[in-house]
Amino acid sequence: MTTADQFRELALSLPGAEEGDHMGHPDFRANGRVFASLDVEEEHGTAMLTPQQQRKMTQASPAFAAAKGAWGKRGCTTIALADVKGDMVRAALTMAWENAMAQTPGRPRKPASDATKAPAKKASATKPPRKSVGRSSRRGSAG
Repeated sequence: MTTADQFRELALSLPGAEEGDHMGHPDFRANGRVFASLDVEEEHGTAMLTPQQQRKMTQASPAFAAAKGAWGKRGCTTIALADVKGDMVRAALTMAWENAMAQTPGRPRKPASDATKAPAKKASATKPPRKSVGRSSRRGSAG
């Protein structure tokens, strides 16, 4: 059995790994790329593996499964934390971290306080709003 805290500790032990928040659940990034996450209940983790790595892990333990949909087809793998030992989680997270580090760097994350602010819209004082131009009569009609 692996706890969410152990998953978190394993993920953050990898060089350059940082924990963030994405859509209300924890994610783990390296090189600006998500390589792992925890679900909201912190009962399942995910690792961003290749399809080949995913096959290896799902064959090794029933605690690993392809995520639903297109993400799963591309290698996103769910991990039932209650059903897996830490060494298997470490192996999956290490592969996912290596995959993230091999990619070109992702965009830097905005601090949480800046991410919630909407950009200010500029009002145009020099141009009036455009008026739509419609046809009031049909061409070629007898009249």
